[in-house]
Amino acid sequence: SVLRRLADGEERIFDVTEDASVSFSDVAGFTNWSSSRTSEQVVQMVSTLVVAYDKAAREAGVIKVKTIGDAYWAISGLPDPADNSAARILDFALKQQELLVGLNEQNPQWNTITLRVGCHTGPLAGGVIGTRQLVYEVFGETNEIAEEYEQNAPRGGVLCSTASKTLASRTGRYTFTKHTVTLEYDGQPQETFVVNRAAADDEFIPREQHESVMVSTNVFESRRQRARVFASLGVSEQQSASPSTAPSAAQRILMPLPKDD
Repeated sequence: SVLRRLADGEERIFDVTEDASVSFSDVAGFTNWSSSRTSEQVVQMVSTLVVAYDKAAREAGVIKVKTIGDAYWAISGLPDPADNSAARILDFALKQQELLVGLNEQNPQWNTITLRVGCHTGPLAGGVIGTRQLVYEVFGETNEIAEEYEQNAPRGGVLCSTASKTLASRTGRYTFTKHTVTLEYDGQPQETFVVNRAAADDEFIPREQHESVMVSTNVFESRRQRARVFASLGVSEQQSASPSTAPSAAQRILMPLPKDD
C-alpha cells in the first residue's frame, strides 16, 4: 500500500499503469430531486449511499478516489496492480446498483432514486503530492472517459467501454449489450456496452481487502494540462506511457522529495 511504502522510506511515489479501471456513478436527476428536499434530507441520502458503497468498494478490492456531491469515483489497478481491474470495477459498479434497490425499499421517502454508472479501462497515473498533508492524486484521460460513459449510461444501468469489456469478459461473469454513444471527449461515435451479471453469477464475489488511501480529484482537462503535470513531476509523458518491464503492472518512479516552500 501507499502508506506502507512511505513508512518503508520511499521518498517519492509515482505509479503508472496501462491497465487501470475507473468507475464514476451519479444519481440521475439529483438536482431536481434535491430541490424539493431539505439540506438534512439530501445529506442523509448521500451519506447512506456512500457508507454502503464504501463497504462494497472494500469487498470488491477497489479504491474509492472521492465523492463529489452525489457522485462516487473509484479505481482498480492503482496504486497496486490488480489481477483483472475491469472485472473488479464492474463487480463494484453492479453491486452499487444492487445495493440501491434495497436502499430504495428501506427509504420510501426517497421516492425511488436511480443511479448511472460509467466504467473505462486504460492508462492511469498516480502519485503522492505534498509533504505535510499527503494526498495520493490520480491523473489520466481514462478518468474523463469513464465520467462521460456515466453521463451516457441508462438510468439504473452500468455502461462500460470496449476496453473494459475485453478484459472483464475473460471471467465469463457478465453479459454485454451494445450501446453506441457519441462522446464530447472526441466527438466520435463509440461502441459501448450495458453490463449485467451472467445468470450463473448472481452473487457478488468479495475481493481481498485493500487499505484505503486518501486520494484527490485531479482529472486531466486537456492534453496540455497532462503535459504540465508530468513535467512538474519530472517525468516525460512518453516515459510515463511506456509499459513496465517489471512483473508488476505498475511502474514506480522515485524522485527526490522537494523541499517545503
